[in-house]
Amino acid sequence: MKRHRGTAWGLLLMGLNGLGLSAILVSESSQAQTSTESCDRTAAPTLPVGLSPLTVGSSPQPATVRIGPHVSIGHGVLIEGQVVTKKPGLPLQGLGSAVPLPGGVTTGAVAAPCQTDARPLPRTRKPKAPQVALATSDIAKQAKQVTVSLGNGITEGSGVIIQRQGNTYTLLTAAHVVAARDIPYRITTADQQQYTAREVRSLKSIDLAVVTFESDRTYTVCSLAKAQTASEGLPVFVAGFPATTAAITQPVYNFTDGKITARSSRSFDDGYAMIYTNRTLPGMSGGGVFNREGELVGIHGRGDVDSRLEASTLNTDIRVKTGFNLGIPIEAFLKQSKAMGMTLKAHLPATAPPPSPVDDALITAAIKAQSGDYVGARAVLSQVIQTSPREARLYLARANYAIASGQTQAALQDLDQVIAFDPKAEQAYWLRGAYRNASRDTLGALSDFSRVIELNPNRLQAYLWRATLYMAQSDQQSAIQDYSAMIRLDPQNALAYSARGGMLFVQGDHQGALKDYSQLIKINPKDTEAYDRRAHVRRYSGDPQGALADYRMMAKINPRNTRAYEQIASLSEDMNDLEGAISAYNQLVALTPRSFSLYYNRGQLYEKQEQYPAAIKDFTTLIKLQPSQPSWYIVRGDAREKAGQIEGAKADYRQVAKLYQKQGESSSAETWLERANSL
Repeated sequence: MKRHRGTAWGLLLMGLNGLGLSAILVSESSQAQTSTESCDRTAAPTLPVGLSPLTVGSSPQPATVRIGPHVSIGHGVLIEGQVVTKKPGLPLQGLGSAVPLPGGVTTGAVAAPCQTDARPLPRTRKPKAPQVALATSDIAKQAKQVTVSLGNGITEGSGVIIQRQGNTYTLLTAAHVVAARDIPYRITTADQQQYTAREVRSLKSIDLAVVTFESDRTYTVCSLAKAQTASEGLPVFVAGFPATTAAITQPVYNFTDGKITARSSRSFDDGYAMIYTNRTLPGMSGGGVFNREGELVGIHGRGDVDSRLEASTLNTDIRVKTGFNLGIPIEAFLKQSKAMGMTLKAHLPATAPPPSPVDDALITAAIKAQSGDYVGARAVLSQVIQTSPREARLYLARANYAIASGQTQAALQDLDQVIAFDPKAEQAYWLRGAYRNASRDTLGALSDFSRVIELNPNRLQAYLWRATLYMAQSDQQSAIQDYSAMIRLDPQNALAYSARGGMLFVQGDHQGALKDYSQLIKINPKDTEAYDRRAHVRRYSGDPQGALADYRMMAKINPRNTRAYEQIASLSEDMNDLEGAISAYNQLVALTPRSFSLYYNRGQLYEKQEQYPAAIKDFTTLIKLQPSQPSWYIVRGDAREKAGQIEGAKADYRQVAKLYQKQGESSSAETWLERANSL
């Protein structure tokens, strides 16, 4: 038989550290491979850096490749003991040459090739490359490009671009988001362009709808999951635009992470069949639920239920959420997409996952809870607990609904049980901490939230809870440390900067406070409260001009901001800028024409400037607003006296005497009568 010079192998480099897997060398040739019967391996050629020879069996062995945290794909060919690598886009090196593998790549052993007779081996099939998990930040960016906000002033929500045909784009959203169709829906894309919905079609028996719009611009189309990738325990991400409120005046893209806690093979009411822990807000309904590969695995439909522990006595910004959102799996849409005339790349999985009584119970309970039936939700879970007494998810869900219905003692028992089953049950510690806080058990709450942070150092809200509890104990330094941790996790977190800035100011660190408030302004240049706080610090730090500039910016942002004008007037007067103070009072009088103090303060300033007619006019307005108040006649009489209007001053002082006499203050009445007669 002929001796061969080498055997070609394809090398697939795929970083699978997280799964503990490794890629292997497989044949890329359609020709028959060869194997040797005997081989002298005593003189194996030198291999490239990172590879070492190993005597195994009687044929060349595949290399085991492991890459660090980042995924890299390339190919290599083993020829005469030399591994020749080829990265995408680079030319393959010549035969017999060794090219080092990319940095961070380590390999197992590769046997040196044999110089001996060979016989054909059966062909091998190249396995499909596994899907690659993306970084969370990459998923957030991808999701933002395909996520839109839509509404018509009656209903507001989100949607996901799933198809483009020519200039026609199709969105997938929740049907209840587009239920009010008498008014056209407005669609806002990632580039802030707005379009009018052309067609809205609801799917049969499930809470999904497709919406089309026309555009000649190019928008990213979302990739749909091609298989069953949404199962219990896996991470998922929800993207959408929360509805506008007093605090959120414009739709702002929101992206949250979490994990699936239940996934049923059944379809429940309106198609809901998955639960996940992501924090969601009203307006995110219709937004996408994405897996680690950035693929769409479902549509978010029903958000968290607020529990009765949310009304924290320490901080009303902290809310306790159940962590039980409901979504519709993408498979429910795919089952009807063909009948709707849509051709999509995704396809239904060949087999459905086996039924799970626990998952079914969790979803059934969540649907009942969404409608306010907490008793029914807890009853469903209690029934399944009898057959699955060690399923921690059931106790956790039952605790959630016990809290929501005010049965806090029952909730505490369930949470204790969850922690007994699973000492790393982060959500159980979270809820128990909230319960303990509501019960004034500050030390217990601190312990639980500290445990949450230990289990998940990236849970922002846990730091917020703990910082608030530290503040209640007057432990400002610990609170500052937690707010600093929040800022490290989220450099755009306005609440953390605001709270930390306030505590730094109280501690006397005015420069630190100024930096935090300046960062607040950088995050939101129209945040009048941030300007107000920075101005306060500047004023007490000996920088009245800086404070004045901040208050003027407040007035520029909101010309009806009365606090801005009040502070401008006060600062201007302190700096002896009487004209500046009077100008601010003019603005205030225009905004609040029945405020007594404004006329009094402005009248006093006019009097300092010896503008007596203007002062008398303001004091006369005071008398019209409160004709029975002696003080207003006194100040007007004084201004008239200084202006040389003696008869007018006499009349005012006599009126003061009459009012005091009427009020039973005879002594004061006599004093002012004597004053009038002395002029």
